[in-house]
Parts: sequence; structure tokens; C-alpha cells
Amino acid sequence: MENVEDYLKEYSNEIVTLTRTYFIWKCINTMASKDEEILKSMNHTPSTWNAILHSLQTTMFISLGRIFDIDDEAFSIHKFVKFCADNFEQFGRCELRKRKMAGHEEPPEWLEGYLNTAHFPKKEEFLRLRGEVAKKCKVYESTYKPIRHKLMAHKDFSAIGSADSLFSKTNITELEEIISFCNQIKLVIRQQYDNGRKMNLSSEMAFDDEDSMAEKEVKKILNAIGNKA
Repeated sequence: MENVEDYLKEYSNEIVTLTRTYFIWKCINTMASKDEEILKSMNHTPSTWNAILHSLQTTMFISLGRIFDIDDEAFSIHKFVKFCADNFEQFGRCELRKRKMAGHEEPPEWLEGYLNTAHFPKKEEFLRLRGEVAKKCKVYESTYKPIRHKLMAHKDFSAIGSADSLFSKTNITELEEIISFCNQIKLVIRQQYDNGRKMNLSSEMAFDDEDSMAEKEVKKILNAIGNKA
């Protein structure tokens, strides 16, 4: 991969996997706990639903581990933001102008005015993003990495029987904040790259509609099986 677009696509694919698997898992659990007919129907095939939920949870943790992997050889959020910092010129005026010229033989009348109001980041702005990534990485390392490494990716002998203890340290709100942060990194860099909009992380949750899409699809499936119970 040699350009920001390639890195964006690869990172976006990983974030979609993380976000979808989490919210599908969450929605199944939430609906089953609130609707007796759905729970009754799921209990007709309990081993299948347990396997589905376990697979979703495992995939989510494995994806989270790939995103925060600190190995220099791994593709991760660290490598993605570092590449953007090292190649910040790809976010410059000339490069944005080329992207906005796509599909046009002549420059549109609006183009120069658009470029005059666009923001073109300096390397330091990406370095600040790396600082924010480092903060979230510490949270992952302390709470979620042990689950990923000892229970999901590997079967650590010393961790047998300690699953409840490891999971007790997790927090749904904290986990969703991490997932939202990973999405925001994708969104702010995409907007900066495509539209010249200054990168600003928000305190509001952002899941790029993956949460609502997962909820919609899970409801369709579970309501269908619930009606047949």
C-alpha cells in the first residue's frame, strides 16, 4: 500500500468488522432478555445460538486486538495514523484538487473557492491523533487485551477458570467508547482526505450507522423466529 486511500480502505474494513460484530452481539442479547417469545424460540436451538454469540464475541475481540496491535509488522490503528503523519502531503491542496477534479475535464467553477476554505493539515495534527490513540491503547492493553490473548486468540492454561474475573473488569460504556473512537479516527481522516475538513474528535458516540443497521437486521431475524415460536 502506497497511499492514504489504500490505508483508509483497509482500516475501514477492520472497523466495520469490529463495530458490526459488537452491535449484532449486543442486539441479540438485548432482544432475548426483553422478549419472552424470542427467548423461547432461541431456546429451541440453544447450542446454535450459543455458538453464534460466542463467534460474534470472539470475532469482536480478535478484531479489537488487530486494531490496537503494536507490532511494527502488523496493520493497525497505529500504523494507519503514522502513515498519514509521514505522508501528510497527500492531504495538501494540490492533492485535494486532483481528487475533486475526478470526473471533470475542466475545473468546476466552485473548485478554487472550495479549496480556499478547505483545511490542509500539518504533520503535528496527525501526531496529536497518535497521542489520542496511545491513550485508548492503554485502556485496551489493561482490560481487553488479556481477554483477547488468554481466552479468545489462545487458550492460556493459567487463565482457565478465570473468565468471569477477566470479564468483570470490562465495562460496556467503556468498550463502546473505544469502538466509537476507532470509528471517529476513520471518519475524521476520511473527511480530511476527501473534503478538506479539519480533524476534530468528538465526545459524542459515532458508529457510522453500523449500530442502527445491525439493530435493524437482528430485529428482522429475531422477530421472524419469535413469530414462529
